[in-house]
Amino acid sequence: MDEGKGQVSLECWNAGPRIGDSRAEMAIRMRQRAQRRSAARGRALSLPTRRCVFFLRERALAARASAPGTPDRHPPAFKGKNTMEDQNHAPQHEGGHPYVMFAVNMLLSLVVMYLVMFSMIDGWGDFRNNLNMFYMALTMVAPMGIIMLATMRGMYRSKTLNAALHAGLAILFVAALAGTRQQGLIGDRQFIASMVPHHSGAILMCREAGLKDPELVRLCGQISSSQRKEIDEMNAIQKRLSAM
Repeated sequence: MDEGKGQVSLECWNAGPRIGDSRAEMAIRMRQRAQRRSAARGRALSLPTRRCVFFLRERALAARASAPGTPDRHPPAFKGKNTMEDQNHAPQHEGGHPYVMFAVNMLLSLVVMYLVMFSMIDGWGDFRNNLNMFYMALTMVAPMGIIMLATMRGMYRSKTLNAALHAGLAILFVAALAGTRQQGLIGDRQFIASMVPHHSGAILMCREAGLKDPELVRLCGQISSSQRKEIDEMNAIQKRLSAM
């Protein structure tokens, strides 16, 4: 075997299974007996022998699963790493990429959810970036991440990293919820930035809702006028605060 290229020797290939050829299983048993004898003597099999045992076992399984046909008599050249080494290292190579995409997914979802929070404002003139909307977007993204990790375990296989992410997302959810309920970091400017979209949403609801009750129609008329007046007052206060 050319160990530099990671190829299986011609002798090992010829000893491999052919569909309908009983020598395949015989060759495997011979290799397994050799492995047991070497283990009993306290010696490990050489690398070429271990590769050959692994190769024969894989080909035997493939031969049992395949339909009858004409087998390929030419040995393949396994370029790069050999099959056993590829299987040992495959989880490591596959493990990093899904978590990078998970982080990208969470970030993009956070942006989308934050913007969707403003879908009920009366007009884009009432759009204000504010912490309350950010807190609420976080309270939606964090549980979504936990659900993704729990329902897609085949993609996210690192138990240690999954446990850390679950804990981090749970803490993020509690912190964001507390920020909303306790109005964390909400001062004068953030209060106005949060209230303008809130008032604007009330105006949109009153204008677009198919109300029929006379009292509700009258009440919505009052709400629309009062909310717009309060938005104008808050905009004036915001200009004054910005000039200070």
